[in-house]
Amino acid sequence: LGGETFQLSFDPSTDLAFTSASGAVVSQGTPATGGLVTVGGGFSISTGPNNPSGGLVNQALQNLAVMQLNLEAVNELCTVEQLTFRATGSIHDRFDISGVRLVHDVDENGVFSGPDVLVAGPTNFPEDDAEITFSSVTRSLSPNVQERWLLVYDLSGTASNLESFSARLEAPSQVQVRCQVSGPVTPAGSPVQGGQFTVQEDGALVIRMGDQNPDRKSTRLNSSH
Repeated sequence: LGGETFQLSFDPSTDLAFTSASGAVVSQGTPATGGLVTVGGGFSISTGPNNPSGGLVNQALQNLAVMQLNLEAVNELCTVEQLTFRATGSIHDRFDISGVRLVHDVDENGVFSGPDVLVAGPTNFPEDDAEITFSSVTRSLSPNVQERWLLVYDLSGTASNLESFSARLEAPSQVQVRCQVSGPVTPAGSPVQGGQFTVQEDGALVIRMGDQNPDRKSTRLNSSH
């Protein structure tokens, strides 16, 4: 495990075995000891198992989980210090999103709910399609412990009907982590894409293809007189 140590040593008088034709060979030399090695660990990030898929949302909806992350400390205690996300879509992220938070998804269900705990925020996007950085995160994960985190939006009510939005963690390197033994580490993993959401404005008529829309095929209609 991270923090455990090992060391190698060698003593010619006890650790060396050989044979010779004369039988008169004597092992000589002094014992040698290698340096003390400490085992490190690491950190990994992936898409959470209940990452939101997206859908239609009201333009003033609060506490909307747009992404679920899975985080894991590998073999040692690690502390997450900073995370950066990017906004995408047609809404204006500065004006149409009134607040952004990071939340520990305690019940791991992929939605913001009663037992969930604030990790960082709220903060705001500085401009449209911009990055947002949570720079004051100090949450630690014990060795080989996983946590699910949510990126949560509060919408301001100003987005127009059928505008869309999403969020993305563009690379694991966008997360800064410091581990107890290894020090600063670059997390393993892959980019995480949040769900694609579309605004359904109050009073708007929204038309889309039904989930059970029939497949295109030929059908003969019978008529009677």
